[in-house]
Amino acid sequence: MSKIIYANKLQFDVLNSKSRITVVTPQPGAGSTYALILKAIQSCYEKEINCTYFIPTPLHATAQGGIVDSFFKLLDTTVRYSGKSMIFSFQSGAKIKFMTCNNREVEQSLGLSGDLMLFDTNIDNKFIQRNLLRASQAVVVDSICNIERLGSWANELHLLNKVDGKIVGFIPEINHIKAETDGNYFMQDLEHYKELVEKVLVDKMRIDF
Repeated sequence: MSKIIYANKLQFDVLNSKSRITVVTPQPGAGSTYALILKAIQSCYEKEINCTYFIPTPLHATAQGGIVDSFFKLLDTTVRYSGKSMIFSFQSGAKIKFMTCNNREVEQSLGLSGDLMLFDTNIDNKFIQRNLLRASQAVVVDSICNIERLGSWANELHLLNKVDGKIVGFIPEINHIKAETDGNYFMQDLEHYKELVEKVLVDKMRIDF
């Protein structure tokens, strides 16, 4: 049985977002990568889908303590993983495929479609721009300064709301989650929270799907 923990408000909001496109603009340490991992697992257990998880380099997935290790800690033993193809395969037929931003895979990403696309931080602008609108549902993690710059994926895809040429936010169809450190954690004493995460929460306070 796979298990999940909502460590903070950001992760809760991402998991419960029903919007076609969710954009997360987090402060460092807000837990956005873990939110994407939980979203992928939750979605693949709910139904048979193809999930594409964009990461900057293979090392982000395969390094000790990286994204793949985080998945293994949450998945049950029925889920298979191929290191060569970087794909998690579920008994239902659902799959999570890691796509990296390197030159060899640029052409593979052109015209890519999927049920769920997850874009972690530091993803090349062109990957997001080419693929975002092809997904049935997507979550993008990016900095607000990158999103609002001229030529950004959000500008090019006309996802920003502007008044008199000034950006005032996203269009109404976008679920924008602002993940600030203050007010993000369910427990406001961050040092105490971190201590509990390391010693208690991982084993004691998980909620079954």
